[in-house]
Amino acid sequence: YKMIGVASLGVWRALMDLERKYPTTRDAGATSYLAVRERALTDNANEDEDSCYAAARIVYLNKTCFNGLYRTNKAGKFNVPFGKRYNIQWATQADFEAAGRALAGVDLICADWRVALAKHKPRKGDLIYADPPFEGVYDGYGPKWSAADFAALAETLFGNALAGTGVLVSQRNDENARARYGAWCDPISIAVTHRVGGHGGRRPATGELLFIARGGLNVDRNATPRRAVAAR
Repeated sequence: YKMIGVASLGVWRALMDLERKYPTTRDAGATSYLAVRERALTDNANEDEDSCYAAARIVYLNKTCFNGLYRTNKAGKFNVPFGKRYNIQWATQADFEAAGRALAGVDLICADWRVALAKHKPRKGDLIYADPPFEGVYDGYGPKWSAADFAALAETLFGNALAGTGVLVSQRNDENARARYGAWCDPISIAVTHRVGGHGGRRPATGELLFIARGGLNVDRNATPRRAVAAR
């Protein structure tokens, strides 16, 4: 995203070059995917690597991997298998240039949520959207969250809401989430289909909650985030 914001045409050209070198045709697609994935594991650590090509590889892998996932192992290495997607219709040069204009001047950071909020210091009228891991479910795809981490996030968001910042939080529809956010946010139930099962019939919609605090307008100043119950 950063590279598209500063060099959208360069990223598009690099993507077209990848398609020429690693075609997504039915006879070559699987081999091409594995070759690009392997390059992403090694070349991205090379400081001399062309940043446009590094960005283009992410686009390439996203469009050709299983279900468009971005997943890493505990070592932080991209490990999504080939998605059996062939003859990809890539976004056009005009699409990339439009995305570049939208991202120009936008400050994007990849960091722990504490670092992000400390850097940007949300103000009244801003909006924070938090999508933390679901508490009490499988968490093997990245750094493990402790109960203290979940509590710290809820308390920090509560403080921001009191100060006038809008807050949105996505969580699983369970007692843990309601205990942490229900006292000071309005919950909205939503049905979400997760693209994990290999067959569409194995992806039933699951219940999630979107908690909303409208920047001080509906926040009970006497409420505090409560301790979550133990996950069942």
